[in-house]
Amino acid sequence: MVLAMISINEAVEQGITRVRMPRWAHDEDHLEIAIVAGRLGPWVKLWSPTNEVIGQKNPQEVLWIGQDNESQIYEPYEGPLPEKRSD
Repeated sequence: MVLAMISINEAVEQGITRVRMPRWAHDEDHLEIAIVAGRLGPWVKLWSPTNEVIGQKNPQEVLWIGQDNESQIYEPYEGPLPEKRSD
């Protein structure tokens, strides 16, 4: 199924908290967006099975200030939700 491409700002406006870029290597790679009081928070979480393969925690927190939030390069993520792993 082909999903409509959206921007980060559009995802926030629609209350969509998980998005992914179709070109990402693994089908479960996605961003979890923090929506705070109806606005994009400064941090997002990058979920990827590869994080654990390379010995990192899953998810990785990424500072999202200054990123391109207007380009329609994401699709809503509808895949399985991973379990958060503790260190």
